Amino acid sequence: VGMATSIPTHNLCEVVDAVKAYMKNDKITTKQLMKYIKGPDFPTGGIVVNKDDLAEIYETGTGKIKIRGKVDVEEIKGGRKKIVISEIPYTMIGAGIGKFLNDVCNLVESKKTTDIVDISNQSSKEGIRIVIELKRGADVENLKNMLYKKTRLEDTFGVNMLAVANGRPETLSLKQIIEHHVDFQFELATRKYTTLLGKEREKSEVQEGLIKACDVIDLIIEILRGSKNQKRRFIRTPRRRRHKRENTTHCQFGRRLLAQICHRPPGTLRPHHHRNGRKRAPPAKAYRRCLLPAAILTCNTIRIF
Repeated sequence: VGMATSIPTHNLCEVVDAVKAYMKNDKITTKQLMKYIKGPDFPTGGIVVNKDDLAEIYETGTGKIKIRGKVDVEEIKGGRKKIVISEIPYTMIGAGIGKFLNDVCNLVESKKTTDIVDISNQSSKEGIRIVIELKRGADVENLKNMLYKKTRLEDTFGVNMLAVANGRPETLSLKQIIEHHVDFQFELATRKYTTLLGKEREKSEVQEGLIKACDVIDLIIEILRGSKNQKRRFIRTPRRRRHKRENTTHCQFGRRLLAQICHRPPGTLRPHHHRNGRKRAPPAKAYRRCLLPAAILTCNTIRIF
């Protein structure tokens, strides 16, 4: 099943202020949130005609917003005037500008208006600028109303604030959207820092074991030297409190660190051989196994290699 959503764009600073207001008072109403979010903020600008309907649209999550382009009148030489359009409806972006120019040309060709002399699109990276030059004595207000009625200079943006909330699609109000956003960010931050805390606790537990290992290093060396093989090293390491997390520090360093001590230091590692008889360097993992215990023992002025 396909479902469409159409949520108007808003000013980021206004949205941040509304989220902060909700976090301070979660019982805030949609009408109170509109003190921070005045209305949509489209990238192409435009003027919202039916501002009185915004409260209902934000409360229900559905509705229609009427948008008009911003029109200014400027004087030119010869006592004539020109209409300058600096903002357009969001639905008119892209190919809609070309269609608007064609619609204006059709009005002139069909003789529905004789006030237009020339039209040009002077838009650039700096912004939108559509210029309509008028003849002397033209009725500007009448022409503006005609452009609103006959072209897409005034258009409708359908609002349908549909989103997936708690695993199911729902049409949400402005307050509900902010509420779900805050809950999601809280859950995300909780999971992130819970994971980081767990890693730091494991790291701290291993480090505490390494520190305690230095106090009984003689016993550790004796156990390792008396072991016949790698398997016996693990068996002879204390394991009676293995399953109790709060008491496993000694066992953890015994099984992780002490087994590494038996490995030869990097300088005495024998080279590995390929099947064809060539020598190659031992793997980097073998070096890492030797560096940690060797560094710890060196710091405590105890050398066994």
